[in-house]
Amino acid sequence: MKSANDILTRVGTIKPNTLVDYLTDYLIAIELRVQKDLLNIKDPVYNASSLSLDSPEDTIYELYLFAVIDFLNGEFGRYENTLSAFTSAWEALVANYEQKDNAFTDSDSSGNENDNGIYDRRFKLW
Repeated sequence: MKSANDILTRVGTIKPNTLVDYLTDYLIAIELRVQKDLLNIKDPVYNASSLSLDSPEDTIYELYLFAVIDFLNGEFGRYENTLSAFTSAWEALVANYEQKDNAFTDSDSSGNENDNGIYDRRFKLW
């Protein structure tokens, strides 16, 4: 799993900016949202050395920070585009995790739970 520093470095390389202090706060916010809304962790805890999502899903952090950079720089046309990209990726990620959860709780016609427990990675985001 990537660290917060890995994500911030990559974002700074792709989209140079002077907002590192702000971006850390926003990265914390999206990480806590991932834990709470996606992973269903009741009391999320931020750990800068190991974020919750691994590749390829960890791109969601970058997309969010790209949108934040555009917003904070007042580039609202770009912000609309990057926010749209983030929103689409977030919705796809949520759908993937819901599918994953259903794979563990689906029942067959006899009422027995599906015990294959397999998450089909063909539906990954990127």
